[in-house]
Amino acid sequence: MISSADVRFATNPSRVTHRDQLDGMLAERFARLSSAALMARLDAAGIANARMNTVQELAAHPQLVERGRWLTVQSPVGRLRALAPPVVMEDVAPVMNPIPAVGEHTDAILRELGLDADTIAGWRERGIV
Repeated sequence: MISSADVRFATNPSRVTHRDQLDGMLAERFARLSSAALMARLDAAGIANARMNTVQELAAHPQLVERGRWLTVQSPVGRLRALAPPVVMEDVAPVMNPIPAVGEHTDAILRELGLDADTIAGWRERGIV
């Protein structure tokens, strides 16, 4: 049991110093509880917490749906749902360009890096790119 009087855990710097011990103690204690019971205790103590969603739960999360955070983008395999960028600015629509095909921008990127057309062509012939 972790005691509030235990000086190893009395302050944040001391908890950081003794992190391995604290992590082990917490893992052992938490392993005895169900996720629901653990979250209820953390909630009661005023400690921020959340469980990890599955991909399906994320896709159906009511906040994301209600706030219209899912948009559609084009991709080489058709239209896909994608999350809007996290920053929202009033009267500014997020840019959701199509997802590029594998290698679609390779030549342009290599040119931006200063490679000449002959080098890029040679790399293509040798299967480097």
